[in-house]
Amino acid sequence: MTTTVTTLKTRIADTINRSNLGSLIAGWLETAHHTINQTKDWQAQEAEARFLASAVTYSFTVPTDFKASRPPGLVRTAGVSPTSEVIPTKFYGRRGFTDLLVQRSEADPSVAHPNLIEDDLEAIWDLDQTSVRIFPKNTITTDQFVFFYYKMLPLPADVSSDWFTDNAFDYLLYESLLQGVPALGGNDDRIKSWTSLRDRALQRVIGLDIERRLTGASLMMRG
Repeated sequence: MTTTVTTLKTRIADTINRSNLGSLIAGWLETAHHTINQTKDWQAQEAEARFLASAVTYSFTVPTDFKASRPPGLVRTAGVSPTSEVIPTKFYGRRGFTDLLVQRSEADPSVAHPNLIEDDLEAIWDLDQTSVRIFPKNTITTDQFVFFYYKMLPLPADVSSDWFTDNAFDYLLYESLLQGVPALGGNDDRIKSWTSLRDRALQRVIGLDIERRLTGASLMMRG
């Protein structure tokens, strides 16, 4: 079922019997939507960004909607078509990455590193996690880097919807109401009920997310 943001706002207003809190309700709902974005890494947040190797030497800037958690991975594709060969990438912690560079340098500092071969690409976050540094320096400009990550989904426009408004309607409703408690006087007899309903709704939507990840036909070997 498609549920628009307008529908959610109307339901919130009806629940508290207040039609004159439009901007406040919008703020509560936006906060609730942001909160569920941060609750876990949802499949709906999975995304990828592609960077042409011709524009990458030592680093590239990650998308602005990147969610601050470790990304599922980074790969290099030998070409830009979907059937291109995929080369895995290792993400290192800053200390581990530094140690690796030192070890390589001490091994034979006079020998230049060869062009990238399978399993020979390392990556590390910059300190502010806005870009990814790679090693060795890119020399093949016909490839792509594919960055897999989780993105923060913004609250849709009033007449629009997204996976959360469609599947986490109850969570967004009750979390919004709880966000609004201070503006409603700081106390409401329904707080305990709203909290219980919100928590139950969250468990249901987590179940939907798990089911979505697991649903699909099994691979079978034909004899």
